[in-house]
Amino acid sequence: MTKVQPKIESVPKPLQTTTTYYSPWVYAPNGVTSPINFVQGIGAGTTKNTYTIVGTYGQLNNGALGVVYQGAINGTNTTQGSGPGTWTPMVVPKSFGSLGTSIYGVHKKDDGEFNLVGTFVSASQTTNVAGTTINNTLGFYYTGKITSIPKDKAFKSFQARDPITGRLANETYLHSVSGGLAAGNYDFFGEGKGTGTAFVVDTKTGKQTNLRYNDFALSHSVYGIWSNTNRHYTVAGGESNVLGTLKPGINNGPSLGDATLADYDSITGNVTNTHTYRYPGQGGATYETHFEGIWSDGKGLYKLPFWAFGPNDLSVSGLAIVKRQKNGDFSSQASWITFDNPPGYNRFASSVWDEASLGSLPNSSDPSQPPSSYAALTHII
Repeated sequence: MTKVQPKIESVPKPLQTTTTYYSPWVYAPNGVTSPINFVQGIGAGTTKNTYTIVGTYGQLNNGALGVVYQGAINGTNTTQGSGPGTWTPMVVPKSFGSLGTSIYGVHKKDDGEFNLVGTFVSASQTTNVAGTTINNTLGFYYTGKITSIPKDKAFKSFQARDPITGRLANETYLHSVSGGLAAGNYDFFGEGKGTGTAFVVDTKTGKQTNLRYNDFALSHSVYGIWSNTNRHYTVAGGESNVLGTLKPGINNGPSLGDATLADYDSITGNVTNTHTYRYPGQGGATYETHFEGIWSDGKGLYKLPFWAFGPNDLSVSGLAIVKRQKNGDFSSQASWITFDNPPGYNRFASSVWDEASLGSLPNSSDPSQPPSSYAALTHII
């Protein structure tokens, strides 16, 4: 009998890239900026070499506006803010009783309309935590044109719930949208899950499906979703075994462990083909890593913005590239494109579309300062 040796996957070759950064990348109507002013998601634009960028202007629980930029990414500025394109403020309907709107994700539909997802802080829904009243955070999704006067009926609010108890979540975050599904996380104050619970929701029916991974991680996050075909999706995020207490009223960053990539079948509800990744440090060490979004070229290549944290709070961010193999599996190793940290700041990549990406710039010496934002164009040579 001839013994067949398993095929060993080769280590990806280091990529040669050039990246141009544009910072700050912010909405600034008539030159007036806000201390809390950042972009969070990116998608296709309406014409070649343009993009649609979404974010937040102002404090989420104190009148924040969701903002949408449409145009090219370059060093041009206008009286509206960064870039040569157009900025449009958008907020959820007054009937939602919102204290502030934040747009997290965007996807351009074939008919020229857009899907938007994000969160808003409820003025009426509150939770008492150790004697302090906290306003709950809910999610929303929108389908329609980009306009400062959107139709109320184009919005739908969404509050996740525990599928067993039926209890409504204190915080619902919709991070990403693609095809007919939006993906995100929900949590309950003090439950101890560092990343909350990962789920998807059908934007037509409002049906929620929790993602069930075949592993023993305490919690999972999903920050990116990509529609491969009508029923087959790929989701990106992370898994964590950290037991902690969520801080009420704050969009908590992920409790890092391993970055995750997996396939999801919207008909069966099954999560399969799960792979975990960690950014490689020096001397064989690895950094705790999280995927913040996802983009695919439709030919089996996936780009994933990542954050990674190593010893002594050293942080690295950039883009991971994973390829789907001929057998349908993901490559077990990623190629890593790292971004430069400007002096005094850490660069955290949060979203990607083709060669464009964006993220935040927290102050490394004073984390209490609100972060700024940047946009970037990365070309693989």
